[in-house]
Amino acid sequence: MYEMYRVFCALPGEFGEERLGFYDAVGEFNGTVGMPRGILFVPVAVSSARRAASPLDVNANIRASSFYIEVLAEDSKPVERNRRLGYRLAEECRTDPALPMREVAVIREGADFSDLAGFKQRVRGLLSDWIPQ
Repeated sequence: MYEMYRVFCALPGEFGEERLGFYDAVGEFNGTVGMPRGILFVPVAVSSARRAASPLDVNANIRASSFYIEVLAEDSKPVERNRRLGYRLAEECRTDPALPMREVAVIREGADFSDLAGFKQRVRGLLSDWIPQ
């Protein structure tokens, strides 16, 4: 039996390739690192369009997640000042001991990744940091 942790990734709508890359990166990590240790990360990726269309469902998924990644375009304003993002809710969840949220991270285009390979590497790096010892 595997220990399972949900990883929620929120991306801008135009980051469709990165959304698929997120699923690939988590799957690759699970296969090479997680499964041998009895751990699986369950990926959930949501675009900004989906967040706008179903905010209650998205918020419920954030509350049920152990880890949260907010992906931002290079020219986005700081996450703390953007109410439309799930970042604030994820931070609130992280401070609530009754919820599973353990860590919240931000990946910014340009600063944290320059291409899809760089993005996937960044995701795998976060998973490495988050894998329980």
